[in-house]
Amino acid sequence: MQYRRFAVDTRPYCLWDPDLHALERSFVERIDGDYFSYLAETIASGSSDDRSEQRAAVALRAAYAHGMETFFALLFAAVQAPDCTLGWMHLYEPGDLRTLVRKVSGWERIHTKLALRSRGWSGLAEVVLRPLVLDDEAKEAALKDKFGQLWERLGAEFVRDEMAAEYNSIKHGLRVRPGGFSLSVGIEDEPGQRASPERMRSLGGHTFGSSYSRLNRLTGARNHHRGIESRSRNWRLEESYIGLHLLAQSIQNVRSFLLIAVHDVPADQVEFSWPIPDSLFDQMWEPILGPSAFGWSSIVEANDIRDFTAEEILDVYRPRDRPDPAASP
Repeated sequence: MQYRRFAVDTRPYCLWDPDLHALERSFVERIDGDYFSYLAETIASGSSDDRSEQRAAVALRAAYAHGMETFFALLFAAVQAPDCTLGWMHLYEPGDLRTLVRKVSGWERIHTKLALRSRGWSGLAEVVLRPLVLDDEAKEAALKDKFGQLWERLGAEFVRDEMAAEYNSIKHGLRVRPGGFSLSVGIEDEPGQRASPERMRSLGGHTFGSSYSRLNRLTGARNHHRGIESRSRNWRLEESYIGLHLLAQSIQNVRSFLLIAVHDVPADQVEFSWPIPDSLFDQMWEPILGPSAFGWSSIVEANDIRDFTAEEILDVYRPRDRPDPAASP
């Protein structure tokens, strides 16, 4: 009987199977990082008009967020359980990834089976890409440094509340409105009245983005009371498109590391990949000219509402003498 002991962040687990090593190797060999490059190319080539283009933009955004979660899950599986990524990937929760990303970004110690020479993203990139050896030593060092910087910037984006809220709004019920937003400000002609168009000044806008809502707790009220906040984000299409390709390459590189370091596959039988030109590492992060995010909500406080108890809320389902809307007249 074979077993592997490991942690998901700080939670301990032990996975058992008579043929665990073979199952683990098969799992790693089947990892297909190029899937995310395929998504990028397929989605980007499928838009034929403005409406299709906006749908494609949201699809790219969803794939980009999906790719980030997949990459960070595989990376931290390799860090904490390189000999049992199969078990780690089954047991992690999204919150574990955000916690681990924050720990690495803060140079905190994490449980790892790898011989890390330093903390932070540069330390992870150095060990994962250690089998990558080029004749041009300067290029090799630069590539490893750029991957470390890429993972750090992806991590900063991944843990942002707005990123998670947008992604959840896309994948859970498609609660988003595609398209970017523009923002203008102006002084009111009269208090409480919208400023006239000629007094408005544009702060810019963008073609691509999304608008969605999220719920917030009402301060001072019982836990089950919520208010609504509307949010809008602008983003460059290139960020998602290039990001998907860089995530695909990062996933491929973690796979190659695992095959060499854990499963004794000769280095000349696996591939490491990187963008050509390497300026793509920075191109995906070019800023938007104008606002990138905006939110607004009505002011609802505890003293504005009736603070229903849980029992009072559930009372809405109590049978009453009323017509059955499903019954025939």
